[in-house]
Amino acid sequence: MTSLVERAKVLATYAHRHQKRKYTGEPYIVHPAAVVKILEDHGITDEVTLAAGWLHDVIEDCEVTKRDVAILISPEVADLVMEVTDVSPAPVKGGPNRAARKAMDCEHLAKSTPRGANIKCADIAQNTKSIMTHDGEGFGPRYLNEKNANLQVLKHADPRLWELAAKNIPTELVGIEPV
Repeated sequence: MTSLVERAKVLATYAHRHQKRKYTGEPYIVHPAAVVKILEDHGITDEVTLAAGWLHDVIEDCEVTKRDVAILISPEVADLVMEVTDVSPAPVKGGPNRAARKAMDCEHLAKSTPRGANIKCADIAQNTKSIMTHDGEGFGPRYLNEKNANLQVLKHADPRLWELAAKNIPTELVGIEPV
């Protein structure tokens, strides 16, 4: 029988098959793979967390639903993926602005379990390193401020993962909005 983590990797690879990383053009699957590696490097070994690490973006970014994850992988993994999935509505004219949407997502993250917080910290660590390398002068400062706000509600994560994510946010950029 295939392990939970292997099944999650297969689903993530399939779901992200047409996506590329914004700045590098690499296949998108390199991001979830890096998130899972960060989790493993920090001693996370439970299959549910690692499976959710592979799938942390599929509900938000792909045509995959919570129900799909529950049926194909497990209900527990689906619940954990939902903990780290943005809940704010897609941007629409007349809808909440970006700041309001990100505040909704932050409130949602505050309710995550330690396992969800660990996944989100690994995600932030991987994404912030990438954005500062490729867009430190453009969108980067706004993104880093949003991730800094996330970190303030993720203090229930493993302290080493939290610190890894926090160290990628230069303190001189916190509070600075790009023009």
